[in-house]
Amino acid sequence: MNNQKKDTLIIYNSIYGTSQIYAKYISEEFCSDVLEYNKNISLDEISSYNKIIFISALYAGKLSNIKSFKKYLIK
Repeated sequence: MNNQKKDTLIIYNSIYGTSQIYAKYISEEFCSDVLEYNKNISLDEISSYNKIIFISALYAGKLSNIKSFKKYLIK
């Protein structure tokens, strides 16, 4: 079994598509994997990465869904 960690995972949350466009662009530039944020992402899947980048819309100075993403990671 290979326990070597992958470098970077980009997780995005997009309502209108802009965050998805940025996530795909950044993933191409850095040769990283990209996933859409939903609660079906397994913790085993994301724990195999050294770095996780979360991309989402910014509303009133706060990232959309960042609280639910943090709670998901803590449980």
